[in-house]
Amino acid sequence: MDEESGLEENPFEVKEIHEEHNVFRQVHFSDLVGPKKKRFPSEAHFAPDPDGLSVYWGQMINAMGVLITIGLSFKKDDTFKNPTEFKVLEFTVSYLRSIEGVLDLIHTPQFNGNPAAVGSPNIPSHASVRYGIEDLEVRVNLSDYCRENREEVFCSINANSVLEEVEQLRLRLNDTPYHIVS
Repeated sequence: MDEESGLEENPFEVKEIHEEHNVFRQVHFSDLVGPKKKRFPSEAHFAPDPDGLSVYWGQMINAMGVLITIGLSFKKDDTFKNPTEFKVLEFTVSYLRSIEGVLDLIHTPQFNGNPAAVGSPNIPSHASVRYGIEDLEVRVNLSDYCRENREEVFCSINANSVLEEVEQLRLRLNDTPYHIVS
């Protein structure tokens, strides 16, 4: 524990992400709602936070684990997210780093406590793709790549299996491998 701040230090070791690795990105189906047909995923799905576009590093998690993490996370109104409302996309690190405008892709594990609070699981697989917040070209490239390479980018995951696992883990509150660092 950091004595000055009273906060626990992040116990997750930051590791190097290699070109041959892959990362996952979740996208919500909200873009499909409305009178006009929209491109899916839209460029908006790839708008980065100030720290970068959040992704999950495939060396530490699989596509189903991404949806489970989502299902254990709260929305802004403190209710659980529904993991079946998301699709998971898979990208190679070499592809992401080859996009003009992408500055870096680094491991940025998220530690929310030991145990982490219900609705806010730890994410040791978290990584960040860094590019300019206003860089629309990178976002369009990612959206186009998904549409042109649908078979290899969109992960096929059994939604019923995810829901069963998430429901069992939610019953355990924050006594799960997603909340406790061992």
